[in-house]
Amino acid sequence: MNALILAAGFGTRLEQSLNGYQGPHQEQLTKLVKDKPKGLVQIAEKPIVTHQLEQLRKAGVQLNNIYVQTNQKYYHQYLEWAMEVGIPGNNVFNNGVTRNEDRKEQTQDLLSAIAKINRNQPLFLFASDTLVYNTRNQLLDLSPMVEAYEREGFSSVVAYYKERDASKHGVMTVDEHNQLTSFIEKPQNVISGLVNASVYLFSPYKLREMQNLSVELLKCKNPLELVSNGFKVVQASHRMDIGTIDDVFNANSFKQKLK
Repeated sequence: MNALILAAGFGTRLEQSLNGYQGPHQEQLTKLVKDKPKGLVQIAEKPIVTHQLEQLRKAGVQLNNIYVQTNQKYYHQYLEWAMEVGIPGNNVFNNGVTRNEDRKEQTQDLLSAIAKINRNQPLFLFASDTLVYNTRNQLLDLSPMVEAYEREGFSSVVAYYKERDASKHGVMTVDEHNQLTSFIEKPQNVISGLVNASVYLFSPYKLREMQNLSVELLKCKNPLELVSNGFKVVQASHRMDIGTIDDVFNANSFKQKLK
């Protein structure tokens, strides 16, 4: 089983919000965020990607089978992290992009990376700035995704319920067997619903399907817009998405820790 962490963003919104922050924890937040990609921002004293690595290891993914897709600007930081945790340096892919203005779409980076990975094995896919949790506020156990694949060959995706602002995400519906029945990326006029948490397990069949549909897939923001059939949905309680300095502030509970 393989895993890919998509980490090719430039974090411009996070950088802008840091520059505008004037609160009492400016020094601590600057140390956590300044000149770092979002995946290497520390949450609870560990980089986000290290939390993801721990989830993957518990699900049975070996270090040699974990890959990172990043850009030229942050390549060396991710390479250093990978070597520290035991991931082979050759598993860190550089898409060559140096500026946010030239960044690639997620699906383009995904297709570029999976072309370099053994497509005869299932593939976990993570967004580097996202963590998903259960009702006990613990990182979500990914073993149900592995079991669904091993038992029935299903691909799967993690979702969680949002009472507000669901239209900012990919919204999905499921049947009584938790099988995905529809997926719409950022639908208008949707207030609440089950939304995409950006954690996937693609079967080898789905990887080949995406490759065969690569031209059409490049027109999509999310692969589920095109290949949503045959997915199981694993529900999380909530997710943490690092987009702004407020997200970093809240995730690290500075109010409690720094009293």
